[in-house]
Amino acid sequence: LMGKTPEPEIIDRLKILALSVEGVLALNDVKAHYLGNFIQVEIHIEVDQESTTQLSHSIAKTVKQRLESEQIVDFAFIHVDPVHVDPARA
Repeated sequence: LMGKTPEPEIIDRLKILALSVEGVLALNDVKAHYLGNFIQVEIHIEVDQESTTQLSHSIAKTVKQRLESEQIVDFAFIHVDPVHVDPARA
């Protein structure tokens, strides 16, 4: 079971959870693999580059908590990618 990629339905559910967190603009580079019966997730979240470091950290912490609230998830690694938000598109 080590290293096997979870089913697409599980990955999709984890993506939806991460995207449901206020302040997460998008996701990229989502990786997950089994370690025994549980999944470890590595996910990059995009946040507004104008957000404070404290706010970005809080958003990442919430994403981590949401993902780890899933019984199958053992650990979630969250990377924050600050991105430019075009005010004309907001």
